Amino acid sequence: MKKLFVFMFALTLGLCITSCKQKSGEAAPAETEQAEAQAEQDPVEVMKGLVEKAKAEGANWSIDQWKDAYKQAMIAMKPMLNELGSLTSSVDEKSDPSKIAEMMEKAKKLEEQYKPLQDAMNEFEALAKGTENGKAVNDDEEWGKSMMKELGINFDL
Repeated sequence: MKKLFVFMFALTLGLCITSCKQKSGEAAPAETEQAEAQAEQDPVEVMKGLVEKAKAEGANWSIDQWKDAYKQAMIAMKPMLNELGSLTSSVDEKSDPSKIAEMMEKAKKLEEQYKPLQDAMNEFEALAKGTENGKAVNDDEEWGKSMMKELGINFDL
């Protein structure tokens, strides 16, 4: 009886350890690692790479592949979108005109700073809209909002 108890305990312990290892592996999926590596790269270069890839292969991409590409694009655009989001959230309809003018001036500077990134994103969106699956992803506002929330982007579409 004692041997059976020890055997069952060892078996249970082994299952628990195996289960924990699998869950910890799921906590850091390949997408997260790819996103971290992408964050270290120049966002403009990331977007240009996505544009080139979409030009070459986009017509054959599935909806899931377009979603992955959009997610990579949003990761590249995250710094710009977060800056614009924090800028616009500080001003509401009841703000005085001088505060609104100041916000508009800052937004104009950000637009100039991020112009190459925005141009690449516009080209990417045009390529997406040129394919059936890309257009479906581009038009899916609910998915876009949930993806931006998942990525921690505080910019309202």
